[in-house]
Amino acid sequence: MDEKTPLRRRLLAQRAALDAAARAAANAALVAHLTRFLAERACTQVFAFAAHRGEPDLSALAAPVYGLPVVAAARGEMGFYRWRPGDPLVADRYGILEPRPSGECLRADARTAILVPSVALDPAGHRLGYGGGYYDRFFARGDAGAAAVVGVCFAAFVLPALPAEPHDLKVAYLATETGVTPASGG
Repeated sequence: MDEKTPLRRRLLAQRAALDAAARAAANAALVAHLTRFLAERACTQVFAFAAHRGEPDLSALAAPVYGLPVVAAARGEMGFYRWRPGDPLVADRYGILEPRPSGECLRADARTAILVPSVALDPAGHRLGYGGGYYDRFFARGDAGAAAVVGVCFAAFVLPALPAEPHDLKVAYLATETGVTPASGG
């Protein structure tokens, strides 16, 4: 077992145990900070995620064009598909809600922000995800272009350092309820 697995389990248990009122307040502050960040960068597209397993809920975040990830299970590849509030979402094999992949697959550009769900982050921009590697492969293919890559988690899960491998995604920004800051190594 690698060193990430027990750390991931411990942090997911801690996240699941967060007080509901504190989580709601942190979530509202996080969405407010992200809203300002997106406006300052004049983002025209936001690639986000549907909250799963206690992740921050970004559904209140408004964007001109909104994309959610869809995983092609057979190929292990992920793409972002256009989604509009009210459009149906379906659960994938992990129970993560995603739009139907029959819609428009979006392409990232310099006015896109890609919000990456994170179990934990560190100030250098290292990210601990769920271990499937979908985001790592998405970015390795060059599909992010010049987009702003933003790791998203609650502040309690920004740790001094995370174990990282050469293929692991590094985010350029960290977004929590305390603000959106550039990664020191992003």
